Amino acid sequence: AEQKAAMTSLTLRLKYDDGAFVFLNGSLPLHRLNAPTTSPAYNAKALTNRASADAASYQTLDLTAQIPALAAGSENILAIQGLNYDNPAVAGLEDADFLCAPELTATATVTSAPSTAAATYESGITLSRSGTVKARVFKEGVWSPLSEASFIVGVPADASNLTITEFSYNPAASPAEISAGFTGQQFEFVELMNISTSPVELAGCRFDDGISFDFASSTVQTLEPGQRIVIVSDAAAFAARHPGVPVAGVFAGGSNLSNAGERLELLNAAGTAIFDFVYNDSAPWPASPDGTGSTLVLINPDQDPDPGAPVNWRSSMAHGGAPGAADADSFAAWAARNSVPGNPHDDPNANGLTNLAEYGLGLQSGPGAENGITSAGFETVDTAGGPETYLVVRFRRNTGADDVAVTPEMSTDLISWVPLTDEVSPAVSNSDGTESLARRSPQPVAAVRRVFVRVSVSTR
Repeated sequence: AEQKAAMTSLTLRLKYDDGAFVFLNGSLPLHRLNAPTTSPAYNAKALTNRASADAASYQTLDLTAQIPALAAGSENILAIQGLNYDNPAVAGLEDADFLCAPELTATATVTSAPSTAAATYESGITLSRSGTVKARVFKEGVWSPLSEASFIVGVPADASNLTITEFSYNPAASPAEISAGFTGQQFEFVELMNISTSPVELAGCRFDDGISFDFASSTVQTLEPGQRIVIVSDAAAFAARHPGVPVAGVFAGGSNLSNAGERLELLNAAGTAIFDFVYNDSAPWPASPDGTGSTLVLINPDQDPDPGAPVNWRSSMAHGGAPGAADADSFAAWAARNSVPGNPHDDPNANGLTNLAEYGLGLQSGPGAENGITSAGFETVDTAGGPETYLVVRFRRNTGADDVAVTPEMSTDLISWVPLTDEVSPAVSNSDGTESLARRSPQPVAAVRRVFVRVSVSTR
């Protein structure tokens, strides 16, 4: 708009052979050069054969009167339909050459001085933060076209320093939240974390699949080591459920996370994937985040696990998750809650379980803590080859104990132990901060007469 207002003339210089219609933002020709006066047709012919000497010289056409009709801030189209000549007296005899060479020139006069907020370029400029630099030249009262380039100052985000740590794809709204006018979908969020030891620049990052969000609109452009950032579906709903948690931005374009699972991809400024994976609402992904109020939490994010592997995710400890903060328990916190003395390998209550085992299994320390650790039995399990009998161990674990591994094992001789890793059903969250799981033996056990079972709790 500024350039249009400053324009004082618009001139078209054209070399053509043999004729031409000239259009500017319209369907009616502004100029007819050796052309019919009828409405332009796709097969229109020039009126006469133009001399080569004339065709080689520019003809000047004044388009200044068309300046007010130019569209500011959008495309303007100059169209030229070149015409050739054929001799109507001799059938099939057409001019063998063709030429159409346009040159459009605009002149403008700007009397305004550069903005007082603009920096005058005299030598190299040192940038203190990431951003976009815009520049143009002001010479003899005329501005040049605007040029711009984006720069990242610091360490750009990539797959080695940034990851997704928690997200809620099918949250549940409480009766009070529904009465307040919110829906479950409005409580969706995605949390990212800087897993490196240096600040990370988010400039140029954008979600390319799943939700729509460009970090150019983020209120946070730099993530400090260990810092988390939250992007939400609805700012008001999120603030009502998680008051005081900073929000970096809102999903763009009305986008949301699919309840049935979908691809999530975050690109960095170079267009390279920071993460790119597909989550799901069915096994082997945890079941509780699908509409029951839990969220999906990445286990031990500082170890940079693969977010595309379901085994690296678990349900959140709390209803609604813990966006903006770590959702994990620790042995020290568990011991303090339960007034447990000693170190992880002690058994102060003499129940046969170490403190570490009770912590990993999510047990209350004290009399009876050994009850309900596991239940084991032979069950019929549907497989691709039909129903088979397997040893199935059902157990529970401390949902947030990401620093330990809880693994059921089986043995027929008490010497060799085989871990049970095949899932019978997805983990189910319990109200006491634990989750219930079921694992089966690797092979059917119909022929096994005696089997021993234990649950191993070890530090990761």
